[in-house]
Amino acid sequence: MDTTNICCTKKRIQRLLVMMFFLSFLYLSIRNYDLLPTIKSVLEAERIECEPINETERLEIMKEIDSYQTSPKFKAKIREAEGLQASGKTHIGIAEYLLKNILEPGWSILELGCAAGNMLRIVRDIYKVHLNSSQKELVGVELVQGWAEWANNYFEDIEVYEGDVTHFNLEGHEEFDFVMLNDVIEHIQSSRYGCLFRKLQEVTHIGSVVYMHIPTPQAQLIIGIITFVVFSVLIIKTIKNISSSNDEEE
Repeated sequence: MDTTNICCTKKRIQRLLVMMFFLSFLYLSIRNYDLLPTIKSVLEAERIECEPINETERLEIMKEIDSYQTSPKFKAKIREAEGLQASGKTHIGIAEYLLKNILEPGWSILELGCAAGNMLRIVRDIYKVHLNSSQKELVGVELVQGWAEWANNYFEDIEVYEGDVTHFNLEGHEEFDFVMLNDVIEHIQSSRYGCLFRKLQEVTHIGSVVYMHIPTPQAQLIIGIITFVVFSVLIIKTIKNISSSNDEEE
């Protein structure tokens, strides 16, 4: 067998795989942070019908739930909510902004996509320590069942409902003074934006404040680059291992 041809073929495969991963992450970065569909949905909210979730969307959601519950992030979010692990810079920055610019004494609080409840815990502590007040209620909605169950078992003053942020039912709760979505909206399928804004309309009243935080495109790009490098190294190692096995067999 011509070793020169084998070498060239392996290099072409490596370049092809690297290019595929680069284009994939570039596409995800652009897709996740194209805010035009979001803005359009807001402007046309009165005319958008909320269609029942289809099978493709349901499967995507189930896949995302599974990915969270089997990742290190699952336990990390629980440790944060317990106070056993320091909150990330994002949550700290959000908390500082809410304290200085938004939160008012006596508000009812709803967080959509609350994970294990860390941000709700932080808001609760802001009211106790900095505002010398208590909030009416602290409620969350979370898609990942494990996080929702853990939060309800752990917190006495925070109530978390399991559900999709575009389709949920809050028994006994109607309207909130403050609704927040922290790094959530970029995970919602664009076809569900209309449903999300319908739900926001249902859980708010005149004077309610809706706060949305999304990661910067730069932050997402950094994550994409790191993942791209890790995958590329793994692929190259796999190719080398396969090549070594073939050489040994020869």
